[in-house]
Amino acid sequence: MSGTQMVPDDSDKAILLQLQNGIDLTERPYLCIADSVGLPEETVLEKIRSMAETGIIRRISGFFEAELLGYQSVLCSAVVPEENIELYKEFLDRYPCITHNYLRDHRINGWFTLSTKDEADRTRILSEIQGSGLVRKIYVFKKTKMFKLKVLFDLDGKEEIRSESVAADSQISVRIDSVKKSAFMTGIAGDSNLTGLCKDVGEHLQAVTPEEIRLIRELQKQFPLWERPFKVIGEKIGLEEQDVLLMTGKLKAEKRLKRISAALSHHKVGYSINSMVVWDVKEEDMDKLPESVLSCKNLSHCYLREKDRDFDYNFYTMLHARTEDEYHSIMDMLKENIPHEKYAELRTVRELKKIGMKYFTEGTI
Repeated sequence: MSGTQMVPDDSDKAILLQLQNGIDLTERPYLCIADSVGLPEETVLEKIRSMAETGIIRRISGFFEAELLGYQSVLCSAVVPEENIELYKEFLDRYPCITHNYLRDHRINGWFTLSTKDEADRTRILSEIQGSGLVRKIYVFKKTKMFKLKVLFDLDGKEEIRSESVAADSQISVRIDSVKKSAFMTGIAGDSNLTGLCKDVGEHLQAVTPEEIRLIRELQKQFPLWERPFKVIGEKIGLEEQDVLLMTGKLKAEKRLKRISAALSHHKVGYSINSMVVWDVKEEDMDKLPESVLSCKNLSHCYLREKDRDFDYNFYTMLHARTEDEYHSIMDMLKENIPHEKYAELRTVRELKKIGMKYFTEGTI
């Protein structure tokens, strides 16, 4: 199966849309999907396994808010000489806390995300990368506000892709800003030392418990493709199924867990054009962004970030398109509606790394 090219049928597309939205926190979440698409539960599971095997589904797992687990996540970039690209890729692959790494068509061509327990750890890793001699310069672009994040790929080609805007953004911003900048974690030798990881991350949230850390470790792995996945997870960490469900619901209510959902391969579902489009927007104009921009269904990962004199942009967006015509049509709309001084398009040339972050594990604590 892995050597063949799978073309999703209508039921596959319906299943993928639901998996992207996030599974229900219930004993048999795949049965909920099966009921909605009119197929037996086992057939739905077989289809999901097949799409995972062929690479359409990259992974199904928990997606977490780094800051609310005590981590600091930043977008970094580097000037990578062409002759160093392969060695640069290999060097960054050594770090589990570097989860996304892309080459983009710009003088500053290497772009990666880095999540660490504190600023000292981040400084150490970036110093090691700089000291490797593989890059000319490294930049760090901290986010100051999030407008929109998740993207849902429509596979029918009848509508633009849909994205999830941030509800109650001001509330989320307060939560993120309240995260303490002290070291959240010490060392970890095993589960017996988990209490050393359980420190407050802000006035709004209590400490993560040892049981929650064990659960997070499992939820960030490939989610079980069995009828009762939460029962499977419970058996691994010594909890009853209902306790796993209650604890997972608590993490979600606290916004530490965003959702348990599928991440798809952009290219395998038809979205071959991906571009980071950055804008220079005056601070007083940020509140004037029209709904047509934030509701644009082909736009995701919309952040306000700190500027650098070498890269004088503060509003970051990711644009996804199936064709050149679609891409340019959306760009025309954005240029007309975003009040900007200038902008730059950084198309993704190559995906060097894309994995899920592993919290509370060796190499990421």
